[in-house]
Amino acid sequence: MNLDKNTFGKTPAALYLADYLNTLDQPLVAKRTGKIMSGFRNTILQLAKANDAGILTAHNLARVISSMRSNLFIEVGDSLASNLVTNIIVGEMKILLRKSSDIRKIEIMQKKVSPSNSKIGNITNKKGYVIANVTEDEVNLQKYTVNELTDEINADTLTEKWKIKMDKRNKTI
Repeated sequence: MNLDKNTFGKTPAALYLADYLNTLDQPLVAKRTGKIMSGFRNTILQLAKANDAGILTAHNLARVISSMRSNLFIEVGDSLASNLVTNIIVGEMKILLRKSSDIRKIEIMQKKVSPSNSKIGNITNKKGYVIANVTEDEVNLQKYTVNELTDEINADTLTEKWKIKMDKRNKTI
């Protein structure tokens, strides 16, 4: 098998999965892994698009993702590969959960904004997202979808944490 190291992503688990499948040399396991990964990624992408279109609210999106996560069982023919695929997919689900949680926090803050109790101008949260634009007589609320928000946990931060962990264990990378 000759998979590129970034075939399944840039996270440490994805890099390790590609390396493991290359050394395993079982094409059937690699094929199953690819099909399962692309299927789940397409499902997650469709859910994010449904939120963009206004079909799913952030709250309902989080419920669907949580339900998918609790019922997740993956078997590709090799236990380590199955566990790595599960970790990668759960990580992608967590990204959507964090983003939908941020949207819910923004929506809760927006309920408290009114022209009488707020400063005139843009009101932002700690992450810098505009919650509302307040004028003297009206409040313009900003609507967000999961694709508009950024997640502070990405492949680079995960790789840095992994390198620190390996350094503590005195393992070479």
